[in-house]
Amino acid sequence: MQTSIISEIPKYNYNAIQESLLLYSENINENYYFSNRLIDDWKSWIGNSYLIESMEDNLQNYLLKIKSSALTLGIEKLLFLLMGNGILILNSDEIRNYLLQHQDIVWGILPICDKIREKFRHSAEITIALYMDNEINDSYLVVYVRQAKYIHNIMDIIDQINDDSEMLLKRKSGWLLITTDFKPPTNT
Repeated sequence: MQTSIISEIPKYNYNAIQESLLLYSENINENYYFSNRLIDDWKSWIGNSYLIESMEDNLQNYLLKIKSSALTLGIEKLLFLLMGNGILILNSDEIRNYLLQHQDIVWGILPICDKIREKFRHSAEITIALYMDNEINDSYLVVYVRQAKYIHNIMDIIDQINDDSEMLLKRKSGWLLITTDFKPPTNT
């Protein structure tokens, strides 16, 4: 079963995670290709367009459920890996819903958060949350970097990470902002 591929990944091994998720999505794409070929074969063999359309609708609905399940599994694995990296997740249900609506950013979040953790090591608390701006009806993910004693160039480091991360988020439906609110970490 596909889920065993992802569950056997060593903790913190991003390359293995990326390869497994790619393999998982390729298998789903192969199912789509196979189903479309199968539908074409049915059409030529049976010739009853009403029956074929009914079968095609059922198969397409089934494949959408498979793809949706894969995305949900991917989001859960992402949240699990983020927590395993010591990243706090605020309002995880809101984040899940946001990621379901903005599926194209799901696979970029882990490498961005890994980069933040690499730059700040354990000198910072990293928190991911959903920011909602009700005035303009907009929302996006925010990663807060908080330190007990703020270093003088924290904004330079954060700006550099934002710049480096832009390629992963370019032309995506969702967004992730890395910043600090200069509050102390919640665990102090």
